[in-house]
Amino acid sequence: MMKRYLTLLICVTLLFSMVSSSMAATVFGGEVDFGYDIHRSLTYGYAKLIADNRINDGLTAHIAFDFDTIEKQGMCDEAWAELYNRYSTVRVGYWHFDVKGDVRVLSPVTISGQTVTAKAEIQQNCQLRIDIPVSEEISLMGFLTQQPAEEEFLYAGGASYEGDIWGAEAIYIKYDSSIGADPAIAVNAYLIPFDSTKAYLHYGLSQDRYGLDGKPDENNPVTERKSAIFGISYDSFDLPVYFRGEVNLYKGLYDDGNTPWGLVIGYKFRNGAKLQYDRYVHPYGVDHNTDIIKLIVCF
Repeated sequence: MMKRYLTLLICVTLLFSMVSSSMAATVFGGEVDFGYDIHRSLTYGYAKLIADNRINDGLTAHIAFDFDTIEKQGMCDEAWAELYNRYSTVRVGYWHFDVKGDVRVLSPVTISGQTVTAKAEIQQNCQLRIDIPVSEEISLMGFLTQQPAEEEFLYAGGASYEGDIWGAEAIYIKYDSSIGADPAIAVNAYLIPFDSTKAYLHYGLSQDRYGLDGKPDENNPVTERKSAIFGISYDSFDLPVYFRGEVNLYKGLYDDGNTPWGLVIGYKFRNGAKLQYDRYVHPYGVDHNTDIIKLIVCF
């Protein structure tokens, strides 16, 4: 696995270096977080470095690295190239492909099953995505990747409408395997009733099937995973205060657990820094809850 990550990283690095003589300067950006997790009594640190390179009018390369002190993970977070024209946009590489719409605080339990298609976020060594605009508001999407262990394909397809006041999308995900097959669907929608204010909804459904040839039986019934997340966010250029709140109407596999909800409240300083409080109530119990106060510096 690490060899594949290293190979991908080397390829993208070479891409940046080879085209450097005939392109504008690479644009660097990133984020550094310093915080304290009140619930776990732990200091928190996160850093991300991003490099974007617009090679020409129709080709962009992107690479990002991140590190999290709590999860103890540091790696190449994204590495992809994107080719675009008036008829389509094609992206190839390694990045976070998710189907959760505007959800940023909670992790949809439905699309977080045991198998890969049930996840709300997919990230494999090599992925392909094609977006085709039908009109200014309507577009079609196709996605393809291969699971490294099983060597089976995963497909996704969807359609979306994105307007100034409201928008919606529907996505279907299918794992190309007869055993453990678990097609998943996701529906996302948003409404902007006022300037800087957005209300949004995510609904997801997936099925785990572990019977013979993927057919349920007495010992292997179908397990459904659902999520219905409602959220609202406010972020204005005129005011320094911003917030986001989300609640999941489904508790996942633990019916006696907590109702999952999360809250983000922050204050923006003029120098690009933000002071933010994150609160997350996990359905599996208080041991998984999160209370983090952090200083975020973007550059």
